[in-house]
Amino acid sequence: MPPLQGRTVLIVEDSGLVRGLIRELLSAADVRILEASNATEAISVAEVAGQPAHVLITDLYLPDFGGVELAQRLQLRWPDLKILIISGDPGGVFFARAIPEAGFLEKTFLVERLLDRIQQLLETVS
Repeated sequence: MPPLQGRTVLIVEDSGLVRGLIRELLSAADVRILEASNATEAISVAEVAGQPAHVLITDLYLPDFGGVELAQRLQLRWPDLKILIISGDPGGVFFARAIPEAGFLEKTFLVERLLDRIQQLLETVS
């Protein structure tokens, strides 16, 4: 999967189990992983990262503030950042539309679907 190989992905998910599963899936695709359990931690990770992330995978609902607000803040730092919002709430797609180019994926999802959505985002031009 050339579009993913060597890319950096920031995973922000408050569930350690879900975050760990996504990490494992992406590690198998030779992706550099940054991760955080909430939005505040994600901003800190972004501040110390040596290079920009290519993709943000964030839960819509986080303990401190939402994934949409996080995505908007991180895009100020990394303008080319691609956004994939995940949520167990199928209505979350309406919140995700606050970021026109963002992708949305309802939990639970198949491995192939996650990888396909990331690839689609990377192929879009900002």
